[in-house]
Amino acid sequence: MSIEVQDALIEFVCSKLLPFNNNLSIEWFGGEPLLGISVIERLYERLKQVCIKFNTNVHASSITTNGYVLDNKMSNKLVNMGITSAQITIDGTPEIHNRRRPLVNGKGSFEKIMENIKNASEDLKISIRINVDGYNKDCIFDLIKFFYDEKLIPKVKPYIARVESYSEECRSSEGAFLTSEQFAKFQEGVRHRCIEAGIPWFSNSTPRLNACGFCIVDNLSAFVIEPNGRLLKCWAEAGNKTGTEIANLLERETWNSLAISPLQNRDPFDDQECCNCKILPACMGGCPKTRENHRAQGYKECPPMRYSLSDDVRHMYDMTNKQTL
Repeated sequence: MSIEVQDALIEFVCSKLLPFNNNLSIEWFGGEPLLGISVIERLYERLKQVCIKFNTNVHASSITTNGYVLDNKMSNKLVNMGITSAQITIDGTPEIHNRRRPLVNGKGSFEKIMENIKNASEDLKISIRINVDGYNKDCIFDLIKFFYDEKLIPKVKPYIARVESYSEECRSSEGAFLTSEQFAKFQEGVRHRCIEAGIPWFSNSTPRLNACGFCIVDNLSAFVIEPNGRLLKCWAEAGNKTGTEIANLLERETWNSLAISPLQNRDPFDDQECCNCKILPACMGGCPKTRENHRAQGYKECPPMRYSLSDDVRHMYDMTNKQTL
């Protein structure tokens, strides 16, 4: 991100966000954001100063990283910048992860990431997103057990997530992806195996009441900012040429009349089958971007919640009872 874009970002925050909001929340995303640590440091200091000027609270920040350069020195640096949580993405057991995420020289990255996790600051909360598809699903329990045997749990909280396609570039791989129903059944199976083995279970899809929308698309004060200055309304549109630019930091005339992303105009109640479903409005029709992509291709797919909600609620009930006994 150039200095010009950084300057424009600070100006945008000062003129369009801080005067109307009591809090500022920051999530650092990439690519690999830790390769741009100098930009993160510079922006953090400037954002901290303008928040003080506007008497605005700065929420604890988070970062999504591959973890390869997240050693103890780097993790302490992040904590000192108000970044208290990190999500690290793992694609399977060492053999599979190293094949999918090799270094430029062809060597693997798994071992170094594990070393970094073990040595990371105790003040940095780490979650591990385990990407699941049709090719690596059979190794996922073994990976979670590896974390447990290495005594990384509960220092880290691993959870599984379905691989989906958000762009045209990913469409050629769709045959390898699990459907929502397949993923829900798979997740329940892994959960049972973990419970039977005495391994704590973590999930990013815990049932909860949500009356404020499904994601940042529904938050008028939330933006995804690309390094070239484009403002978007969806993480999945970052780096995606088909993403709708609602404004540009380098074009100040666009700030006062933000374009409306098609994702913001979605109507979860425009489908009669959805209206007859018991989990609406809890799901809000699913991920807005996924819903849009599916409709463009002439089909629909419900989110995994439709197939997992009853099991998730039972699991929550069981865990609550255990804690109160």
